[in-house]
Amino acid sequence: MKEKEHIINLSRITDQEVSDLNEILDYIEKLKEVDIKEVEVMSCPVDIVNVVREDESCNSGNQEEIINLFPDKEKKFLKVKSVF
Repeated sequence: MKEKEHIINLSRITDQEVSDLNEILDYIEKLKEVDIKEVEVMSCPVDIVNVVREDESCNSGNQEEIINLFPDKEKKFLKVKSVF
């Protein structure tokens, strides 16, 4: 209890907030009573599997032809509107 009072004094919270904090801490104490010895540790309640693939390089076309298709360019650079 001293620890709670110390935290309350340090934080300068209202009586309602103290009441809310006490309810939360009481609930946490109740949760500590739950037997979880048989519960398997998990990081996510849903089985999720990452689908990954190896990176593969490929020829996506002639660079010069692609640059010529772009509406605004300077030499081999493509000009785009500023984002910011």
